[in-house]
Amino acid sequence: MATQDEVIRTVVVIAMVVILMGVLVLELRFLRARRKRRMDTADLPDRAHNAILTTKAIAETLARGGVRSQEADDAIREADAAYRTRNYRVAIELADRAKSLLRAAKQRYQAQGDLAKIEGTPAAAPVEEITTKEKLTKELPPNYAQSRFSLNLAGEEIEAARSHGQDVQTAERHLADAQVAFDAQDYDVALRDAIRARRALETVSPPPGPQTPATAAPPPPTPPSPKARACTNCGTAVAEDDAFCRKCGAKLPAERTCPSCGSLVPPDDAYCRTCGAKVQ
Repeated sequence: MATQDEVIRTVVVIAMVVILMGVLVLELRFLRARRKRRMDTADLPDRAHNAILTTKAIAETLARGGVRSQEADDAIREADAAYRTRNYRVAIELADRAKSLLRAAKQRYQAQGDLAKIEGTPAAAPVEEITTKEKLTKELPPNYAQSRFSLNLAGEEIEAARSHGQDVQTAERHLADAQVAFDAQDYDVALRDAIRARRALETVSPPPGPQTPATAAPPPPTPPSPKARACTNCGTAVAEDDAFCRKCGAKLPAERTCPSCGSLVPPDDAYCRTCGAKVQ
């Protein structure tokens, strides 16, 4: 009986060890996968940048040899736009698509041989264009990338306009319609509404600043004429150099001048009528 108990304990221990090893293996796989995803996410900007640079270098090298692809150039421009808006995965996909288009163009050029160099075959351009567009249509819906970029740009421009106090209600309405169309995979309508949202910001004038009434500045007060002195007793006009009134004989006060501007100041005024300075 003791032998059976030992066997059972041994089996249990072995089973527990196997289970623990299995759990450890699964945990290690999970951690590795998670770490790999984090590393991929952190490396996305560099990968996108390198992919775009490599694709541009390939396009320039093939162009010097006479191999050109307008579709590849368009894909490179879209990749640049995606990189500027931080859509790094889209930028990598567009760069890879441009490489595929360049490889296809090179193969067609090599297949045509010397005939392509002599004739240039302008009639073959529509056939190549149709073939390339068919490939793009199968890989990415039309206007998908353009509508997505326009949505992001419109959102950034609306936020900037709102921070400057601009009215963005119309632009927000068009942007909401564009987002609904994008979610419904109607990329043509999404692109149209996103463009309308951006144009709505251009037609809205900035908020008016504080305005001052356009009234003419009041004319400065006319200083009293030096010769228009009056007697402080009877009010009779007296000359500038008179010390006594010619009518009542009252003594006239000495003339007062503004210490700031030199204008004559009437005896009863405490402030200069020309500059407003206080007069003793």
